[in-house]
Amino acid sequence: MKCSWPSLERMSNEDQIRDLLKLFKDVQMNVAFTIDELVVASDTVAYALSRSNGTQRVRESGVEHPESNREMFIFGREDGLWKIARYMFNKSE
Repeated sequence: MKCSWPSLERMSNEDQIRDLLKLFKDVQMNVAFTIDELVVASDTVAYALSRSNGTQRVRESGVEHPESNREMFIFGREDGLWKIARYMFNKSE
């Protein structure tokens, strides 16, 4: 059984978000990130573009599959600390 992400449409209710978060309990990710670009755009906004490669393991079956993505992180500064404000990814293949 290969675990796949829900539809890439925008999530609009709590049940959809809850289902997505359940995937993090069902799947163990073992990936390494490579940061391709990191830009501090202002005192309060920054972004990073990255790639990740590794495996995902379905906890129930123990089956592993390759995992490879491109990511974008948007950071906001709150109380002097950088925090992830938005995160997007898509498959590299």
